[in-house]
Amino acid sequence: MKPARKWPVHPAPIEGEALSSWLHRLAAGFHMDTFELLQHGLGLHYGLADVLHNKALPSVDIEAPSGLIAGLAERTGVSADRIHAMTLAGWTPWLLDSVQPMAGAFHNYVHRSSVMHGPRSRAKTMEEEWRAWVPDHPIKRACPDCLADPERQGLLLMWHLPIMLSCPIHHRLLEPLVAFVGGPIWSKDSTDLEQRPSPAVLEMDRRTHQALTTGKVDLPRRSVHAAIWFRLLRTLLNEVSTPAKYWGPGTRGLRAAWAASGHRVRAGQGVWKPFEALRWPIQSQLLEAAAAAMDLLGRGAALGKGEEAALFSPEPERAVYAGSPPCKPNPPPKPVSVQVSTYEDHWAKIRESMEEIMEIARGDPSEAQVLYNFMLYGCRTPEAAERVLADFEELGIAIDQMEHKPPIGPYA
Repeated sequence: MKPARKWPVHPAPIEGEALSSWLHRLAAGFHMDTFELLQHGLGLHYGLADVLHNKALPSVDIEAPSGLIAGLAERTGVSADRIHAMTLAGWTPWLLDSVQPMAGAFHNYVHRSSVMHGPRSRAKTMEEEWRAWVPDHPIKRACPDCLADPERQGLLLMWHLPIMLSCPIHHRLLEPLVAFVGGPIWSKDSTDLEQRPSPAVLEMDRRTHQALTTGKVDLPRRSVHAAIWFRLLRTLLNEVSTPAKYWGPGTRGLRAAWAASGHRVRAGQGVWKPFEALRWPIQSQLLEAAAAAMDLLGRGAALGKGEEAALFSPEPERAVYAGSPPCKPNPPPKPVSVQVSTYEDHWAKIRESMEEIMEIARGDPSEAQVLYNFMLYGCRTPEAAERVLADFEELGIAIDQMEHKPPIGPYA
C-alpha cells in the first residue's frame, strides 16, 4: 500500500497554535473551508461543532481523534506529537489532569496547595464534575502585534483559555477578537489597542509563558515544574474569589491584593462560582488580583498564610560575618515606659474596626447581610429598623443584593 502523498501546500504550525486554527490555514491554502479539507483531503467527516466553537472550544482543540492526527502527519510531515500538542489533550497532565470533567477533580487540583489562605481554611470547593481552565463561556482573544506579523497569522491555543491577560512577547493586553478572515476582526468591546498591562500582570504572564515553553518556572525561592505552577495559579485564583468571611488569617494580604488591583473585592461577585464558570470580565479582574498578590508577596509587602506562600517571597538576607568588633561597655539599661491606653485610644480602635467591617460589607452581599442582622439587635421600633436600612444606603452598602432580608421585628 502506497503511503499518502503529501499536500503541496501545507504551512507549518505556529508555536503554540490551536489545531482548529492550523486546519483553517491549511484549508485556506487550497481555497477550501475546513469541512471540505477534512472530507476531500483526509476522508473524514466532521460536524460544525467539531471545528467551530462548541460551548467553549472546538472539540478538535480539546482532544483530536487519532485518525485526524495521523492523517495530518502523513500529508504535512509534521510529527504526530507536535499536532497532539496543539490540543488540550497534549497538555495533560501538566496543564490539567484530564480533558474530561471529573468528580472530585476540583479538590485535587485546587486545594492541594495554599498561598494566601491558611492551609486549613474553609475555602470554597465543589464536588461536581469539573476540569481546570476550560471556560464555560467562549473566549477568543489575540495579540494585535502577533497577528500583524505575516509569520504569525494564526490563533494560539492559550488565547482561548482564561490563563493569561497579556502577550509575553509584545507586552500588551490580549484583545477580544471576533474572527480572523484575511485579517483580524476585533470586537466592539476592544479597549485601546495600545493599552499596556501592569508590571505585576506582565510578570505573572511571563511565568505562565515560561511554563508553557520550558516546562518550569523560576520563582524567587526556587524553580518549580510547570504542573506545579498551573496549580498554584489556579489555587490563588480560588483564594482571591472566595467570600471574605472565609479568608481567615489571610484577610489582610487578600484585601491588599484587591486594593492594588484597583477593582472591587472579589470583582463585586455576590455568589461564589468556580473561576471557569465566570464571564471573562470577572475572570480578568481575578487574574489581576492574583498578579497583585504575587507582586506583594515578591516585594515583601504582604504575607501569605499558605504553605506555598514562601515560594513567591524574596530570599531572606543573610548576615555576613566581618570579624569580631572591638569590645564596648554595655550601655546602661533604658528606663521602661509603660504605655497606658486612653479612652480616646479605645474609641479610635472601634472606629477603625467599623470602617473595615463596612468596607467588607460594601464588596460582599453576604457580609452585608451579617452586618444588617447584627444592627437589628437593639431596634425597638419599625422606624429604628428602617433607619438602619437608610444608614446602609448612605454608607454605600447595597441593600438590594442582600438575600433573605429578615422581617422587621420583633425588636430587642
